[in-house]
Amino acid sequence: MRGYTGIMNTKGFTLIELTIIFSVIAILSVIGLSISIDYNRSQVLNAAYEELKTTLNTAKSRALSQNKPCTGTVIGHQVYIAGTTQYRLQAVCSVDTISKSFNLPRDLSFTSPIPATVSFPVLTGGSSGGTITITGYNKSKTVTVDTAGNIQ
Repeated sequence: MRGYTGIMNTKGFTLIELTIIFSVIAILSVIGLSISIDYNRSQVLNAAYEELKTTLNTAKSRALSQNKPCTGTVIGHQVYIAGTTQYRLQAVCSVDTISKSFNLPRDLSFTSPIPATVSFPVLTGGSSGGTITITGYNKSKTVTVDTAGNIQ
């Protein structure tokens, strides 16, 4: 063995070093993915909460402006919680009721008493008041409407 010095070639990584690197990358990826999923779920709940508040504000605004989308005398506008995942914006008139339906995103539901109605009368102002809670992904958001018509 002429010319052999006994020194090994040390270029590259060992199998143990590569295993540790890939393990760290996998752990960081799982943590990042779980944070991303949690953030996405929070945003879905917040979007549904804001859409419900917008619908309540629309009912209030239409009642204050005495919007008349139906025949007969307008009694008021209301948001009716029809089921655990559906609600309606309704114009209530002496002759008929006009409504537009909305659905909560998948995995969200109302946990308030169902059915429930928050009404905004045309002539008197204010509202019937009420509390509506949306729940999903182990979180909840509550919309409160007081008798003066303030939505929070």
